[in-house]
Amino acid sequence: MWIVLLMCRNGNYADIATAGSLHELLVKLHKKHGPIVSFWFGPKFTVSVADPEMFKVLKAVSDRPPELFRVYEPVFGPESIQFANGFEGHRRRKLTDPSWSHDMLRHFCENFNELGEEMSTKLSSLPKMEHIPLSQYTLALTIKGLSQTSFGNYFKDEEHCHNMKHNYEICWKEMEARLSGAQMTEGSERQKRYDEALENTRDMVKDIVQKRKEIPPKPHERAFIDLLMENEDIYHESKLLADATTFMIGGFHTSGYLLCWTIYYLTLNQEVQEKVYQEVLRVVGSKESIGPEDIPQFQYMKQVMNESLRLSILAPWAAKVQEVDISLGGHSIPKGTPVITALGVMSQDEKIWPNPKKFDPDRFSPENVKGRHQFAFQPFGYRVVYVLDIDLPITS
Repeated sequence: MWIVLLMCRNGNYADIATAGSLHELLVKLHKKHGPIVSFWFGPKFTVSVADPEMFKVLKAVSDRPPELFRVYEPVFGPESIQFANGFEGHRRRKLTDPSWSHDMLRHFCENFNELGEEMSTKLSSLPKMEHIPLSQYTLALTIKGLSQTSFGNYFKDEEHCHNMKHNYEICWKEMEARLSGAQMTEGSERQKRYDEALENTRDMVKDIVQKRKEIPPKPHERAFIDLLMENEDIYHESKLLADATTFMIGGFHTSGYLLCWTIYYLTLNQEVQEKVYQEVLRVVGSKESIGPEDIPQFQYMKQVMNESLRLSILAPWAAKVQEVDISLGGHSIPKGTPVITALGVMSQDEKIWPNPKKFDPDRFSPENVKGRHQFAFQPFGYRVVYVLDIDLPITS
């Protein structure tokens, strides 16, 4: 009896652990069973799809299954937008998504230029043949850049940036540990470090809000945090704190590692690197910095970024949940069933991407994109965050 109950509660958790991650389990399942598979995420029956046509069916679904993201709740808080569905989730995303549109980010182009130049100078000053911890540099740049675009001038202060990076690294490490099933012992040093980092992060948000109230930003300096503060009917204090903390901890990872992987692939592919260099010369010319009007002209660089996203599998899966029964691949999916979009599995599908392990930015040339299903490449599961993760690395 107890064994049966334990199996029902744990579902395929053991298989996820054996595979190494949920993504790696999905790779095995889809390879064996095809574009639509099912498994048990704990006690919850869950479906996974890896097919452009099925992605298309799910496009209009905006709700996310809280069960699959519950591991983040102690970090983000129960009121986080990560767990908001229905009307509440829709209006909050509609309000905050414009914070990272091309139009908003163009105001921060100068910041990105300065940070890119700063990182370039640091890397150039290192002795030849010295090992470079590249991800540390790219993550630090991303934290500085996105903190300023999301929370304003507060993060122009180096000490604030340093504290943010310190807290972020502790909280992110804890989220990864929880995903792998590592339990935290009450009163342990790990618990104390995590509690302190999370508390410091929330105190930082409160300090930012107070300073923005005391000295309101100019119209062109408005950022994500200002949108939350201006909509008090939606964002009371605890909800504002939850969403600001969610982005502060969860919003830097992909941009930082996309920049890292892109530089890595460029070093391995000198021909591609030369093409990027020639495009920069053509677009920027004799100017000392990149302007917002230049970004749309970096066609080949965007191809390089997209191929880096595809090959590195930075965002291996997303998830949806629908309020009505739907049909996927000839199967009836009951309402309330979590449906994973296996982004990482599809990004390695040989039918869509011949020789998928090869780094080839020409896959994303205008000519090649035309011949591909429009939902074959959805690196973030339809989210506007794609704009954010492409614009910062391009400018830097």
